[in-house]
Amino acid sequence: MKTVPISVRISQDEAETLARLRITGATTPSEKLRALITEAHRREQGPADYPDSMTQVQQWLAPLFSSVQLAEGNQEQHSDILAILREWLPDFLAYARLAGSRTAAGLSFDDLRTLERGLADRLFRMMERLFQLALISRCHCYDPELITKRMELIRQLASIITLQQERTKEES
Repeated sequence: MKTVPISVRISQDEAETLARLRITGATTPSEKLRALITEAHRREQGPADYPDSMTQVQQWLAPLFSSVQLAEGNQEQHSDILAILREWLPDFLAYARLAGSRTAAGLSFDDLRTLERGLADRLFRMMERLFQLALISRCHCYDPELITKRMELIRQLASIITLQQERTKEES
């Protein structure tokens, strides 16, 4: 590919930021700028498929998940909720991001139904995992009572839903 020389003026702060920036395979300012432009272009294009979307989302979330993992290791703590989110969130965002990148041509009703089904499947899988935590008398969370506190409202809502469904069955 032919390269075109350009000249840019940046502030001292921007130059320091560029110097501190760590990008795999890029050490010089020119390499770093090319890598940043390539990344911006890739984001603008959107993911090509689910694996590409998953890779992009995992890269985006990596600093957060690494920080949490290091902090948990240093403090000898663990959160089952955050572990579930580490597994669930990239899949949910990758799926949604891929669907969002395909909206340029507009979504048909079938596309909308597929999107709804895919997102609902992912949401309910996470809810099921959280409900499984409620079965454990004392799950690993930074706040040991977190699940117990939240599940009371969920139980009340589930009871109301059950009653409403039973009434609907009786009326049919």
